[in-house]
Amino acid sequence: MVRAKIFSNLSTSQIGVMKNGINLIDDDKMKSELFASSFSSVFTRDNGLLPSFPSRTAAVIDDIVFEPFMVEHAFYKLIGKLNTTPDELPAFLLKKMCTAIAFPLCIIFNVSLKFGQLPEKWKMGIVVPLHKKGPRSDTGNYRQISLTSSVCKTLEKMVRREIVKHLANNQLIAREQYGF
Repeated sequence: MVRAKIFSNLSTSQIGVMKNGINLIDDDKMKSELFASSFSSVFTRDNGLLPSFPSRTAAVIDDIVFEPFMVEHAFYKLIGKLNTTPDELPAFLLKKMCTAIAFPLCIIFNVSLKFGQLPEKWKMGIVVPLHKKGPRSDTGNYRQISLTSSVCKTLEKMVRREIVKHLANNQLIAREQYGF
């Protein structure tokens, strides 16, 4: 799995004064550290253990290969919004340039899948706090969201589509499966 590097993107216009015990915090760097501490306190590390499942088919996905028209279509379907991403490529730009970028991104996608590697910028996330409810001065009343690369999310959607197609074609999704 890809591990995201964490960056903070706070500004006083977005986050007001915070409380740390009885202390009031209005410095952006201190607020950032307060959120980092709060968010990391609820983080669970992956133990690396994989569950064991009996094999139900001999079919495997040996290669996922994308063609430029597939990449173009995936980027064309993006919601054209001006989103913040670590690679500084907002979705509206990718959507507008889908035809021009389809071939080079197709090459990058296929090489990434072949060698199991992603560009570093695609592994990064901009972590921002999102207020849930309650006093805005309490970090416990926020949840973290990660703003990640629209390019990488598009690749993930394309890979997901191929995996779901493989599962459906080989009848590997139980009838009882629904929702998540």
